[in-house]
Amino acid sequence: MKKYLLKLYGGKENKLLFIVLFLFIAFSLYVFYVLVFPLGKDTCVTIEEGESAKDVLKNLDEKGLVRDKTLALYYIKVIGVEKRIMPSTFCVTPGDNFIKLVSKLSLKGLKKVVIPEGFDSFEVAELLEKEGVIKDRGEFLKVVFDRARAESVLKTYNLPGLTLEGYLAPSTYYFSDNLQPAVVADRMVKRFTKTILPELKKTNSSIYQTLVVASIIQRETYEVSEMPIIAGVFYNRLKRGMPLQADPTVIYAIKLENGGYFDGSLSRRDLSINSPYNTYSNPGLPPTPICNPGIDAIKAAMYPSKTDYLYFVSMGNGRHFFSKDLKTHNIAVEKYIKGQSNE
Repeated sequence: MKKYLLKLYGGKENKLLFIVLFLFIAFSLYVFYVLVFPLGKDTCVTIEEGESAKDVLKNLDEKGLVRDKTLALYYIKVIGVEKRIMPSTFCVTPGDNFIKLVSKLSLKGLKKVVIPEGFDSFEVAELLEKEGVIKDRGEFLKVVFDRARAESVLKTYNLPGLTLEGYLAPSTYYFSDNLQPAVVADRMVKRFTKTILPELKKTNSSIYQTLVVASIIQRETYEVSEMPIIAGVFYNRLKRGMPLQADPTVIYAIKLENGGYFDGSLSRRDLSINSPYNTYSNPGLPPTPICNPGIDAIKAAMYPSKTDYLYFVSMGNGRHFFSKDLKTHNIAVEKYIKGQSNE
């Protein structure tokens, strides 16, 4: 036996082979530890637009999700994820390893969710629940409307306001399943600060006031060419002390009263609803935005058309008829609204 061991380990070649074999096994075990062994963390990760692999790894390292940055970066490059990193939000569970984490960087297993321009928070919550991103829309709405929780998020990003309405940026998102509502809301507000706030900061007026006006414009029309004209109408009415009389604000008031429900029919009785959002009975602007506007509505609120128009009415084809006086407006209402209801 002794002779056999001497034969096995005695020669220089055999010693070298043994060292190489030992190092290979040790390195393999280390790679297994870095890439395959569970990370043991329960946390959420947000990847921003334009982040490089090194930026992402720095973010992951700060959350304790990287055991060896050099090896982790090499792995990301070898499997080709480096050039396919997409902005997303996902959570890591204690049983996840680095390989599974990296697969999420290229959107594997994530849901694509498109939040359209002009969705209010009730519509956003319903869509997120439908897509399985959140379990309970009610919890998401608490994050949006509960004063303390909303202020906590707004303070993080140094934003004015009373709720998160208006700050849930319309965009395409990638989320994992069953995220905490606060994580999703924070992601959207953060996207707002990256995509919409820089433009909004160019306004000569209050940022929040401009956002409120933009939200009403957005709900009045999706026709981009009309948005600056409608903005001009609203500002003209505000200067004259006239109530805005914007139907979308009344609809929003109804939704707030009914947990987001609106049957699609606005009656004359609805126009007298007791709410600070009722711009028929209250002068000035509502206290918060009534939806989450896109960049076109933001620009319209910032750069309204110079016009003498004080009224507008839908023509039923996606466009509006604008009037300078009440007499002309009433004739247009008779033609386009009452005329359609009589057909």
